[in-house]
Amino acid sequence: DISGGTFQNCKNITKIVIPSSIRRIESETFKGCESLEGITFPADVVSLEGYAFKGCSSLKTVAFEGNKFSVIGENCFEDCAAPTKGSARWAKAITKRKEVLFFILCS
Repeated sequence: DISGGTFQNCKNITKIVIPSSIRRIESETFKGCESLEGITFPADVVSLEGYAFKGCSSLKTVAFEGNKFSVIGENCFEDCAAPTKGSARWAKAITKRKEVLFFILCS
């Protein structure tokens, strides 16, 4: 797990590749990382908790290597940038599993 708030407001992070050992990203872990442009989630991530990426206003690319999500918390991607081509595909698939805050990513 990556503990809640661990990287909150780290303004210089531009890209994240989550290690394969991580299963859960807790609340507000990357909240306010305004320079974050891309994230890659390994196949075994199952939980993104509320507000984990809120306010990542430069976030455009999100890649999932798997589809095991059981929890996507409230407002996880609130106030994030619109995705680039390809990102909307996974967002729509996940939205079918749980109605959440992917309205930005699917627009």
